[in-house]
Amino acid sequence: MWHTCFMHGLTIAARSLRRAPVFTAVAVVSLALAIGANSAIFSLIDAVLLRPLPGIGQPQRIVSLYSSLREQNLLTGTSWTDYLYYRDRNRVFSGVMAYVRFTFPVAAGGLTENLPGELASDNYFGVLGVVPRLGRGFAAGESGDVVIVGDRYWRQRLNADSKIIGRTMTIGNHPFEIIGVAPRGFHGVLLDWGERPQFWIPLLAYRDASPVLAGWSDVLRREDARMFMLNARLKNGIGLAQAAAEIGVLQSNIDAGDPARAARRTRQHWSMSVLPLTRFYPAFRRQIVRMLGVLIAVVFGVLIVACTNLASLMLIRASQRRKETAVRIALGARAGDLARLLLSESLWIAAAGCAGGLLVAIACTRALASFPRLSVIPLASLDLAVDWRVCAFAASITVISIVALALVPLRQSMKADLTGALKSRGGAGRIGSRGFLLVTQIGVTLTLLAGASLFIQTFQNAARTDRFLHAGNLLLANVETNAASGSGAFFEQLLEQTQALPGVQAAGAVWVLPLSGMRTDSEVAILRGPDARQAVNIRMNVVSPRYFETIGAGMAAGRDFRWSDREGAAIVNEAMAEQFWPGGAIGQQMTRRNKTVTIVGVVHDPSRRQYRQAVLPCLYLPVTEEDREQMKLVVRVSGASLAAFPAIRSIAASLSRNAVVDHVQTLGMYENEALATERMAAWCLSALAGLALVLSMVGLYGAMAFSVSRRTAEIGVRMALGARPGDVMRMVLASAARIAACGMVIGAVASIMLVRYANSMLYGVTGADPWTWSIAGALLNVLHCGCERGSRAPRRACRSIDGP
Repeated sequence: MWHTCFMHGLTIAARSLRRAPVFTAVAVVSLALAIGANSAIFSLIDAVLLRPLPGIGQPQRIVSLYSSLREQNLLTGTSWTDYLYYRDRNRVFSGVMAYVRFTFPVAAGGLTENLPGELASDNYFGVLGVVPRLGRGFAAGESGDVVIVGDRYWRQRLNADSKIIGRTMTIGNHPFEIIGVAPRGFHGVLLDWGERPQFWIPLLAYRDASPVLAGWSDVLRREDARMFMLNARLKNGIGLAQAAAEIGVLQSNIDAGDPARAARRTRQHWSMSVLPLTRFYPAFRRQIVRMLGVLIAVVFGVLIVACTNLASLMLIRASQRRKETAVRIALGARAGDLARLLLSESLWIAAAGCAGGLLVAIACTRALASFPRLSVIPLASLDLAVDWRVCAFAASITVISIVALALVPLRQSMKADLTGALKSRGGAGRIGSRGFLLVTQIGVTLTLLAGASLFIQTFQNAARTDRFLHAGNLLLANVETNAASGSGAFFEQLLEQTQALPGVQAAGAVWVLPLSGMRTDSEVAILRGPDARQAVNIRMNVVSPRYFETIGAGMAAGRDFRWSDREGAAIVNEAMAEQFWPGGAIGQQMTRRNKTVTIVGVVHDPSRRQYRQAVLPCLYLPVTEEDREQMKLVVRVSGASLAAFPAIRSIAASLSRNAVVDHVQTLGMYENEALATERMAAWCLSALAGLALVLSMVGLYGAMAFSVSRRTAEIGVRMALGARPGDVMRMVLASAARIAACGMVIGAVASIMLVRYANSMLYGVTGADPWTWSIAGALLNVLHCGCERGSRAPRRACRSIDGP
């Protein structure tokens, strides 16, 4: 019986909504846009913070271990020697595993490419509880040339061949036997450590995995080589606090029998930290969470605007149906009957809005995935699909919103004056609850407009900060020799032949590009005299001759590097020259790694690791001396930036069959990647603020037009008593101004709170920026008053009194 009544109620509600197509369309579209935006941001937050890492068994039992330097509040990896110590002596973990991520040369189809992979301890998959979908994991003590490929590599490169186990793939010029395929969705643990790994190799097989790692055995013996990431599985009944206490005891005894090592560790205050399973470096967590917090606050603001818009429309519709409601009550309808009718209408709107919202969410997630990264997390490695979790979230906020909104017109309907409603007597024009909704809309929209303006200015300021981003028509590419030595000669020949190509104006190479975020420090001793030295830690980079010319950074003094500078030459930037040699840096000397270097040039170099940092002292060394196997190629061209890439790759292949040239970019593409977070924030806030503004305009126009239309009788009386049309317009606009003023006060308070939370994300602008507030407030007031003035009700009322 109940389902018959329910279906009958739905049928009546559908007919009622069909008779009001404008209301239905506006309500559904408003709800769909808000639900879609919220669902898309939830998908991003879910992928980054909430969703369990796929493939890992009982992830709540997994912890992360980091070496910590208390003086600098720095968490980093652990050395191999320390890993073995904690693995073999702890009593709280069922297993401790270690891994390190590199790029490896992989040959397939006559083409060599560098792909991300991980060197892992033999218990890597066992500790994580990862069961390969095909084949097996590493055996205890596994050290042979075997590999476990990722699901993505298996599908894209190996055509999802189920008979792949036992076949080989060439890594580092050696055949590696494929022994397993990782489960679908498993891409390792850390999300922010470059690209996600596509295969795993036993760590003890490092010699064959890459020619660069052939002499790596010394690294495994050094306690200061803190490059390995550690994860462990807690034993049953062991908590995080107990594990941390056990590691603390082991830490105090790690240097027993080695006084020299104990002195070094004590002097630097190294210790171990035990944390719940981390998806990214703890140092980046606050920045990532803050960015996601701003996004969720903004989309929640859009939802508030949409809900207030919908509530206002429902109140208007309820007012227009006062006579219908009064008739129903007079005929014996109970509160439950009215509630069932309103909830049935709301259910239709919710269903259509949620379905449309999921379509909007799909489009928004695709737009988000087009950005290179969020902070330090490559978005390409995240699954931003609209799955059941996103659908459940969308359905939940839809139901909560629509049920709450259905109660608003129900309350008004139950308080209706039965006699007055039957006589169709209009109200006095008081705004009441609708005024509160208008104030809320204005306040939230102002907050979003101010926030969008601040983040747009942040992005623009960041783009103007570094000279490198305005260096002209540049081609950038990553070049790896995949050779243990001889890189200096390789890059000399590569650059000379590249400069001879048609359309190439200049070419250079650099180890670390500006704004890459990479930290490249070096300890040097400034020579102050025969016996005086000043030890300092400064930024260091490796460049080729003509690199500074290529990026448009001229020499302030001295000369550029020459290919004949095999050893002992250095260039410093102006910041370093002014700090250490204010009287002149040319000819000054310093020592690095027990070698004396002489300054031959000072460069105008405003480039920095990150645009928020000041220009720090930086030392440049020639590639001919440092012999780096990986460099960034920078080529200035006169035509299309990417046109020279095929010729450059051919030159590199002719010089070395192991060389790989990839990650080719234009300077614009690099800027998009370097400033991806700022661009995403500016784009998202602008789009969401614009959406909120449109929703506010629709809601404000409808609410104010209805409010004015209900005052037709009052306006007629005023006109009859001598009021002129201008007086009537001023009266209406005065009411609008009061609402706008209240909304702006609320918006100002909310904006101050948002700016305080997101202040660390702003650059070159503050929350007190007068232009931001002036533009946002003026735009909102103009649109609000425009909606009020655009209403024809006052004019119709005036014409009805004066005649046509």
